[in-house]
Amino acid sequence: MGSSQISGFKITNPRPYDSQRLSVIVLLNAINSAKVHKNTIEGVMGGHGIIIDSNNYEATLQGGNVISGNSIYSNLTGIIDSTLSSSKVNKVENNIITQNNIGVNSGHIRLDLGQGSTGSVGGNVFSCNDHQDLYLSPSTAVTLYALSNAWDHMPPTVWDHYSGSGTDIVNSNNAALIYFAGGSVAPGACN
Repeated sequence: MGSSQISGFKITNPRPYDSQRLSVIVLLNAINSAKVHKNTIEGVMGGHGIIIDSNNYEATLQGGNVISGNSIYSNLTGIIDSTLSSSKVNKVENNIITQNNIGVNSGHIRLDLGQGSTGSVGGNVFSCNDHQDLYLSPSTAVTLYALSNAWDHMPPTVWDHYSGSGTDIVNSNNAALIYFAGGSVAPGACN
């Protein structure tokens, strides 16, 4: 399924945390070319904001989505990217991703956070997420474009293992090459 759009809503997940059930506000499951635009996506510290997933369907049925102009906060994870298709990168731009445990979690790095293959302008604010703003865990070498974004620190702090202390970027296994030039410190940045 493609060309779906969710735009202009305030969506609050009323479900409290339950470790036995998935709690998600926007599920892009086996969807490509969807647009999630100008929404407020508010969680309850246990659910997830946006999940991009194939649910074991064919990889070509997912990715190539646009996530722009959203305010994503108070979720366990703001955005989880599980896209497998290397040809369908998700465009993420002009979002405020804050006050989640993890801002963005991606295992295969099929995201353009700024000036990558989809033409994302960046403009994302990754700030004040409790554990880390970005958690990247690719198993092979990959490049992430995250230029022209606002962070808690500039240059962003980078660790190679999970952080519980607000690190900007966790680059697990140091497998990702991350470009973050042209960034700035977010207004009201946390340490």
